[in-house]
Amino acid sequence: MYELIFLGLDLTILHQLVQEIIDAIGTKQPAKAKKKIESASLLLNSLLDVSANDDDLITLSKYESLILMLENKLK
Repeated sequence: MYELIFLGLDLTILHQLVQEIIDAIGTKQPAKAKKKIESASLLLNSLLDVSANDDDLITLSKYESLILMLENKLK
């Protein structure tokens, strides 16, 4: 039960980080976007390490793909 609560909070934080990345790219702040991508990637990797639920893994893989696309957008 506690794992689900923490995972939910972490997913909320991950979602906020991704939105901040999108905002930074939109306002032409690549340095800020790169820092946020690094933070989001670290959080994502830690979530992937502790997740065992298939639904959570699917959700996390969607975030992983989005973060990779945003990172490629900066290149």
